[in-house]
Amino acid sequence: MSIALDDGTQIQVYWRNLQDEIVVNKLSASGWGPVTEVVGGVGSGFRFALTQWERGKHLRLYYQNHTNVVLEHCSDDRGETWFSGSLQVGGISQ
Repeated sequence: MSIALDDGTQIQVYWRNLQDEIVVNKLSASGWGPVTEVVGGVGSGFRFALTQWERGKHLRLYYQNHTNVVLEHCSDDRGETWFSGSLQVGGISQ
C-alpha cells in the first residue's frame, strides 16, 4: 500500500497505551514519527474521543480519568503542543 503525502497532509493515529497515556503517532511524507504522549492518567476501560476542524489545525481530546471526571485537552497547532481545556465534568457514573 502506498500513501502519497507530498502535499503536507498528515495522518495522526491516537490510542491509549499500557502506561495509561493517550499517545499519538504521525505519518507524513517523511514517514512515521516518534510516538509521543498527549495526556496521562487514562486507565483501561476509560474512553476518549477526538475532534478536529480547519484540516486538523484545531484538535480537542475529551477523556475520562480514574476519578470518573471528563476532561478536555486542546491543541491549536495541529497537535504539536497541547494544553488543558476548560471543560471538566465530574461525577459521571458508569
